[in-house]
Amino acid sequence: MNEKLLAGLVAALAIAPLCAVCILGPAVIASIFTGIAAGLGGFDVVVTVGLALVAGVAAVAIVRNRRVRHAPAKPAGEMN
Repeated sequence: MNEKLLAGLVAALAIAPLCAVCILGPAVIASIFTGIAAGLGGFDVVVTVGLALVAGVAAVAIVRNRRVRHAPAKPAGEMN
């Protein structure tokens, strides 16, 4: 096997889980808390799953909007 290919695969194996945690982190955390709250509230399984999905989607939307709003401005002299 080529060393360059093997090095790329090893790097991808190390980096991919970190990327997944960064991308999916807010959605997973919101879904976990919502699932626990719905389970303790005595809701049905379908309602619990629905609330967890809604919380996950809302968390992703909030984080995405925050990143877009805080994006660095382009310098005045830069053109497309």
